[in-house]
Amino acid sequence: GFVEAVLGLADPVRSDAATALARLREEGWTIGILSGDHPRVVESVARQLGFDPADARGGLTPEDKVEIVSSTPTSRHQPVVMVGDGVNDAAAMAAATVGVGVRSGAEATLAACDIYLTREGLGHLADLVVGARRTFGVIRRNLLFSLAYNAVGATLAITGAIGPLTAAILMPASSITVIVSSYRSRTFESTSTATTRRRGAVSPTSPPPRTAEPRPPAGEAQPACR
Repeated sequence: GFVEAVLGLADPVRSDAATALARLREEGWTIGILSGDHPRVVESVARQLGFDPADARGGLTPEDKVEIVSSTPTSRHQPVVMVGDGVNDAAAMAAATVGVGVRSGAEATLAACDIYLTREGLGHLADLVVGARRTFGVIRRNLLFSLAYNAVGATLAITGAIGPLTAAILMPASSITVIVSSYRSRTFESTSTATTRRRGAVSPTSPPPRTAEPRPPAGEAQPACR
């Protein structure tokens, strides 16, 4: 006989996925895929997204994901971030340094995540990373300014170079300067809307966790970022 036709089924890759992952790599992140899908499916997706085959693992159980996340070395400057949207990702998200849930994900992930993205797409994850880094930069800048300002002010006051009235005027000026500096920074001005919440505490804009029957895990492979 002759082959009349060949039918192939595959999970489509989001159009913004490759760009978002490239941005994360530029930020110095090491990215991998942990998925319960068939290894061949994961391998195909990994090829399209530019992953090294060794960084894409398929056929994993929830316990496997937890073990991999827990065994990944962490440090203050190298946290482990797990991004997921399925029931099978919840335990690994809870085990990671930071768990990120995405919109339209299973309800079980809401109770496990530290950050919930209110818009679809991985591009907003890259925006969140950039915005968070800018925020820490602003915090460090404000702290250094406050320390220097108060050190100089205290020295002048102790030596008698300035009087009590001048010191009383200069003190609130420091706080006002820090507030203005933070306001003008606009660290998330062009980034996606994201809500952060600690485990067990719901932010005003994030959907509250609900008790429901577990839904099947999403078919899309989930990245685990480090």
